[in-house]
Order: sequence, then C-alpha cells, then structure tokens
Amino acid sequence: MSIGFCTFLAVRDPFDNYIRNLLLNNTNPSNHEMIINKLNFIRKLGKLIISSLITLILLKDSLTYVMVFLLGLSCFSLVLIYEIYKIRHVQKTFDKTVEK
Repeated sequence: MSIGFCTFLAVRDPFDNYIRNLLLNNTNPSNHEMIINKLNFIRKLGKLIISSLITLILLKDSLTYVMVFLLGLSCFSLVLIYEIYKIRHVQKTFDKTVEK
C-alpha cells in the first residue's frame, strides 16, 4: 500500500514542476497569472474527480482496489511524463539544428 502512495508522490511533484515551467517558459509574461490560476483550477478539479472515484470504490470494494487504482494512475502519469519529455527533447534537438 505504501509503495503505491510513494510512487504517486514521486510522480506528482516533478510533473507539477515540469508542467509549470513548461507553461511559463512558453507563454507571454503578461499571461502568467492567468495561466497559473487555470493550472491550479485544473489540478483542483482533477483532485475532486480522483477523490470522488476513490470514494465510490471504497463504498463498494476494499482498500486493495483503491491501491491498484492509484498504482495504475501513477504508472499512467509516468508514461505521460516520459512522452512529454520525448516531445520536448525532440523539439530542443530540432531547435539546435535550425540555429546552425
């Protein structure tokens, strides 16, 4: 149970920092406040949806299903982060070749 929780925390914080940096580095500085507000709103909405799903699972099933759900969510987040990293890496490589 603790492995799933630790994995979830290990994925969540770097992902939040990466998305925040990605958004702030690629937008106009005058729009930063609006972007941060929208990002925080989307995070809170996501937390609401996930906590509602966990509550529904707990009402019908045992804690094991919740841990499996969180482990699956963590694995999905890792895949998502890896794909975003690959896209950014390809984009940086492309930018370097264009500059030459």
